[in-house]
Amino acid sequence: MAGKTLCIFLTDPLSVLYEKGEIKERYYNPAGFFTDVHMISFTDAEIDAEKVRVTVGNARLHIHCVGRRSIRMAWGVFFGCDRRVLDLVRSIHPDCVRAYDISLSGALACQCARVLGIPSVCSIHGNFTDQRRYDKRPILHARRLFERYALSMCDMLICISRALKEYAVSRGRPDAVVIYEGINIRQFSPAKTARPLSQTLSLLCVSRLARPKNPECIVRAIAGLDVRLVLIGDGEYDSRLRALARELNIEHKIEFIKSVPNSRIHEYYHRADIFVLSTFYEGLCIPVIEAMAAGVPVVASDIPVIREVLGDIGALSGNTVDAFRSNIQRLMNDPSLRSTYSAAALQRVSRFDFAVSEDQEAAAYAKLVRGMQ
Repeated sequence: MAGKTLCIFLTDPLSVLYEKGEIKERYYNPAGFFTDVHMISFTDAEIDAEKVRVTVGNARLHIHCVGRRSIRMAWGVFFGCDRRVLDLVRSIHPDCVRAYDISLSGALACQCARVLGIPSVCSIHGNFTDQRRYDKRPILHARRLFERYALSMCDMLICISRALKEYAVSRGRPDAVVIYEGINIRQFSPAKTARPLSQTLSLLCVSRLARPKNPECIVRAIAGLDVRLVLIGDGEYDSRLRALARELNIEHKIEFIKSVPNSRIHEYYHRADIFVLSTFYEGLCIPVIEAMAAGVPVVASDIPVIREVLGDIGALSGNTVDAFRSNIQRLMNDPSLRSTYSAAALQRVSRFDFAVSEDQEAAAYAKLVRGMQ
């Protein structure tokens, strides 16, 4: 059978994903379905391809920089394709066009696919109604038209959780499919030895440091508790949280780490006693799944998608300082409950294995490509 070619419209430059540590094996080429993967990056220069080659498995990787997103590109979605981008896609001769968002990148991908008669796939990684409720940046409101276009034009819409499927249905896409964004469960398998009972417990939080993720709640919640917190993440709230820790006189309790490569992130879960996450909204919440795979008991916000992921094998908490402090304290004082949550999490997490999700996504690609031939 002839090799297949995929053209991806990236949401963020690969260099940004690399700096965040979000480079995962075969993420962009599930089950090695494609022999060539072309990535269109909206930047002027990209990272060395060798640093991100693992994301496409054994496929040949081609990276094309087309410059930063512009008014011309945005205008072209509705009033004629950006010729430079369209000609690039035409020269690639892809069997499928893929985008990992339904904003400008997704709209451009769908438009090029429609003009060239190629199937298109978009995925939803967040509920934009929720996002706009907590994130007031004007650009999030300006992109509504692109969202509507991508939602209406893509041939296949993938949602990374059932909660997002409900969002897609409310936006007129009842045909959207749910494929969890899985993790390599074996990477996170518990490997730590038991801690002395007298040792101060270690808390771990992995999160973007921004208002919608509510990280201040965790920092305030540990004040007065005999714990240490490792906080992995970066964002506009970084300096604010450091200042808050000094104000509360708990800076000695918190270790701030801006990023950890995906290949090493499991090491931090293995050293944690409790995972904590306060957030107003999520698309799926990979860190909670990683904690489950490492057998770390979880205290996390009681929101729909975390209920979907965690079920009843963790402590679901209201998004207040008192609620989080109470739930953390409860787990601190009850080693038996921590063990129960840990064992149950290791059983439940198998549904989020990347081996499962990549086979599902590869099958979806195969069905779509065959249907358009």
